[in-house]
Amino acid sequence: MDHVPDIPAGAAALDVGPASLHRNLAAVARAVCTPRFYQELARLLAELLGSERLIVIRYNRYGAPEFIINTAMTEEAIEFYQADLYRVDPLYQYSRTQETGAVVALSALRRDDGDNPYYDTIRRTALIYDELAVLLPAPGQVFIGVCCDQSTRQFQDHEIDAIRRLYPLLDALHAAHLDQVLRLTVGGGNQPLWELPGVMMLLDRNKRLLYQSDGWQSMEETHPELVQIAAMLRGASGMIPLDRDRSLHWQQLDQAFGVAPGGWICAVEERAPDALDADWNSVVAQFSDRHGLTPREAEITAFVMLGFPNDLIAKKLGISHGSVKNHRYRLYQKLDITTERELFSLILHGLLAHDASPRDALLAG
Repeated sequence: MDHVPDIPAGAAALDVGPASLHRNLAAVARAVCTPRFYQELARLLAELLGSERLIVIRYNRYGAPEFIINTAMTEEAIEFYQADLYRVDPLYQYSRTQETGAVVALSALRRDDGDNPYYDTIRRTALIYDELAVLLPAPGQVFIGVCCDQSTRQFQDHEIDAIRRLYPLLDALHAAHLDQVLRLTVGGGNQPLWELPGVMMLLDRNKRLLYQSDGWQSMEETHPELVQIAAMLRGASGMIPLDRDRSLHWQQLDQAFGVAPGGWICAVEERAPDALDADWNSVVAQFSDRHGLTPREAEITAFVMLGFPNDLIAKKLGISHGSVKNHRYRLYQKLDITTERELFSLILHGLLAHDASPRDALLAG
């Protein structure tokens, strides 16, 4: 056995962090290329941040987000989020603009003017006060978001900085996981592909076929042009509309990408509407005109969307609490609704109806 040198007297002990961190990192490493990988990764972050509310979500490049793990949101909240609310989710917007991985807190994305009601709506429907997301890139212009939630406080700067220092290791473990999953997939394995598009094809650097998913093979039966995909690839990445509902997109892989260095991943994805960065004052004004709201009802609608309770609305408007209740009652009667959530949905649906559909724009072009 090699001689271990004595530690000089007075030398400071080497601090390598708590033992629990190393146990959890070991659990993540052992879970590489298994369905437990994201569960162990989320558990590691949860223990470091003191959170028991975990979400692992797949942010697609053109489609709506998909939940992989959820211990934070009710089924009702998820349904509401996936139907419309995700379009004004700042984390979703952020993922659409990122080229590399990142660590970001939801509270840090709140705009200076504070007029985006998403924060108050998600707080009421999902009891999320703040969310810290570790965005890990995956092939096909995808991000896997491993998220920890807090229901009563914001994440502190020192917590965010600590996860950022840990990020290179988390990213390396994630890359090793993806590499092993793809090697098994190309070799004929049966690994669930949470990380990759369901309708995908993998080509080597010479655009020779390495792998096709079952979904891709089925898609070729209705879209025979996909057989000639190699001839369509232009640039390091790109997208073309396949039909009214789907996009075909591709990405050239890095030269260090293990199973297909310099190769290509091609995917067909259901196309969802783009994220919205709405000016909510204008949105409420248009909504009020469309539904014939009185000026007072329009004011109350704006305050409700910002999460103000009746007492604070009364103070802002200089009227009594009872007057606010009466105005809200008449407002809800006029709109044929009974809850704040229905009011938010109605405003959002109206906004979406007046938003130019990306699929129409693509097909028109």
